[in-house]
Amino acid sequence: MPETRLLRPIRDQRIYVALAMNLTLGKGLICPDIEAVDLEKIPPALSKRLVVSEAVQAGYFRGLVPIGEPTAFWLPFYPLFLSLLLKLAGDYLFFLRLAQSFLGAALVVPVYFITDKMYRHKEWGIIAAVLTACWPFFIYYSAVIMTETLYILLLTCLVAVIVLYQTKYHWIWPLLSGALAGTTFLTRSVMLGLVPLLALVLLIYAPNRRKGILAGASFILVFIICVAPWLVRNYQIFGVYQFLPTKGGPTFWSRNNPLFLQQELESTRFSGINPAQFENEKLLHFPSFQTENEIERNVILYQRMLVFIKKYPATYLKLCLVKFRWLLSPFSGHKTPLWQKSISLLTYGVTLFLALIGLVKFREHRKNDYILVILLGYFILFHSLVNGDTRFRIPLDIFFIILAAPLYHRIIQWCIRKLPQQIGS
Repeated sequence: MPETRLLRPIRDQRIYVALAMNLTLGKGLICPDIEAVDLEKIPPALSKRLVVSEAVQAGYFRGLVPIGEPTAFWLPFYPLFLSLLLKLAGDYLFFLRLAQSFLGAALVVPVYFITDKMYRHKEWGIIAAVLTACWPFFIYYSAVIMTETLYILLLTCLVAVIVLYQTKYHWIWPLLSGALAGTTFLTRSVMLGLVPLLALVLLIYAPNRRKGILAGASFILVFIICVAPWLVRNYQIFGVYQFLPTKGGPTFWSRNNPLFLQQELESTRFSGINPAQFENEKLLHFPSFQTENEIERNVILYQRMLVFIKKYPATYLKLCLVKFRWLLSPFSGHKTPLWQKSISLLTYGVTLFLALIGLVKFREHRKNDYILVILLGYFILFHSLVNGDTRFRIPLDIFFIILAAPLYHRIIQWCIRKLPQQIGS
């Protein structure tokens, strides 16, 4: 598929399309033959260029995954989803985008349901649904061939099912939530840490302890059943039950690497981190791999970053604070055009402000909002520790919209009352 048919930035879109094409052709989940990184696009003054050049290895994707071989670098559900669409519609990007547009449009249903049931106020649910339908970030990602749209829909449906379980207990809801948790994890691995927390929520929401324990256990059991084929497949290929994708190690290493993040850090005011201080730190340079397989390379990168964190805990803490700012800031990046920053400020920025007020002011209106607080706390903490960025914040927007809906309703009512008076005067 030509890059000219993909929206900018290209990023991982061509990879997911290539993975789906391989599945469609019966080759399985194998590493696609993607062209080498263009080092000329990275300014030579940046240490990132040196780090990336160290990772270039003939026959390997990003110095980690052998091209054309079965891999656990990417989770399987989204490539399988794209593969199904390609089988049904052929190599037509329009149909992939159309399918994702339907998924994006479907998001308004669980958002309305969650808001309505949590606040017991239909008008607030309608406002949350309308905001979701008009949200610029969701509209953009519905046209981009990346996991965001499917992942956000699955996650929001999971929350809706748990809210339904809280509203009216039935044995089917823990089973359905377990299946949704499994498919969500097979789309984005960040879901894994939520599994025990959601099992705890099911225990809290249950009418009695016995039913709560049964609900939590059945939720975890169905989750394990859903991810079991992935584990078995990885054992057959690598000889180990690889649960997390092997991109976790390089992601953790790169997103906590001052040399790799030099450009972002230099454009962030008061970061307190000078990448030049770590130019000779071997832990931050890409390892010289020889015969290690994909699993071993993933582990080595994890270990390198853990050693770096233990050696420089103050620097890591500063990085976490910087990633927290990146995660929640309305201004996504140093290269973002002014008009995009303005839209982000007027939509996400305003909504975040109202959500923070609503989190406190309307606490008594929300019915057992443990799940909302747990999700917000988990995602903010996880991405601040691992890989804070606007892209990883997008799922949080759903919950900010829900929290802000009551105040948006009050603002709308105030405008309705004041507008006739202003016109009359």
